[in-house]
Amino acid sequence: MPLLSRLIPKPVKQLIRKIISVCTERPFHDPGIDWMSRHARGRVLNAGSGVRDVRMGDSLVNLDIAHRKKPHVVGDLHTLPFREDSFDTILNVAVLEHVPAAWDCVDEFYRVLAPGGQVICCVPFLQPVHDDPGDFVRFTEEGLRRLFTDKGFEVTWSGGGLSFFHTLGWIIHELLISRWYLKPLTIAVNPLLLLLQRLPLDVPSCRSANTIIALKPQRRTYENAAIADSALYAADTRLV
Repeated sequence: MPLLSRLIPKPVKQLIRKIISVCTERPFHDPGIDWMSRHARGRVLNAGSGVRDVRMGDSLVNLDIAHRKKPHVVGDLHTLPFREDSFDTILNVAVLEHVPAAWDCVDEFYRVLAPGGQVICCVPFLQPVHDDPGDFVRFTEEGLRRLFTDKGFEVTWSGGGLSFFHTLGWIIHELLISRWYLKPLTIAVNPLLLLLQRLPLDVPSCRSANTIIALKPQRRTYENAAIADSALYAADTRLV
């Protein structure tokens, strides 16, 4: 076998590896990181960095809970190991579905952001279960907005992250690789799925993911909590 390998020209080897890659890897076109990098500014925290290689802002700190992913800092999003007002931008991509208490993590985002800082967050809506290490929750666009406004953020933009075709590609890929006799079909199907994922088609009711940009105001305000506080105050005065 080693002798045969030496006889095969290098371009042919590269082509074979590419074909194998097409057969085994999930088709996935993600334009989001480039878009997010244009919005990031100042000191950036990549919260839940994984193995994602990004370059943005004036300085970048990669934080992840897994040592094997070799982040700059190993830490938990529920208790970030940073002082208050440490960052100008927090990037949080495909992470909140993997934490047991997303609302506590958003509290921590608020704490370590400087006033006027922003969170760029993308979370799944219609996606298959993917444990890393756990998989707990999904968010509609409205639910994602509420998650941040309840913690004092001001939402400056929200919308799609990935389209329905990303979910469709994921499901079809999982089906094809589950049976050895279906795997060769990925050679024909994957390029088509990648093409569909590039279409500028956004249907809010069946997105693969939703995205938000949320600003930490100069003074903390609660869009919804203020109403709750008023109700509690009224209840307290009635008890006096």
